[in-house]
Amino acid sequence: MLIQPAPKNSAAVYRALVEFGAPNIATLTPASFTEAGTFYRMGVPPVAVDILAEIKGAAFSVAWKNRVAVAIDAGTGLTAHFISRDDLIAAKLAAGRPRDLADVDELRKAVEAAKVSASKPPKPPKFRKQRKKET
Repeated sequence: MLIQPAPKNSAAVYRALVEFGAPNIATLTPASFTEAGTFYRMGVPPVAVDILAEIKGAAFSVAWKNRVAVAIDAGTGLTAHFISRDDLIAAKLAAGRPRDLADVDELRKAVEAAKVSASKPPKPPKFRKQRKKET
């Protein structure tokens, strides 16, 4: 989870973690998420939440402007915001780790596959002739 590294926002995130009962927050303060490099993980991968004040290659202001909103629950209107594909690719390239670079390759392949699929006209549905029942 990328958060805006502003004092008011950092304090709000800290309060939310305290109220939630998040483990191992003794090293954090209300100002922690204004500091570059601050990282907090709750849980154990692959079931974990990471809270970051920065991501290499993706400034918060740019990522927020380019975010993708997705309805999580149409009934309540609950929406979640996700980093855009282009910003995710930029961040993964900036990280430069082998897994991130492999992710970039997979993302790019998926984009190309979607373009090819979208450019093909849809196939007409196939109808089966029904046989007349013999009496």
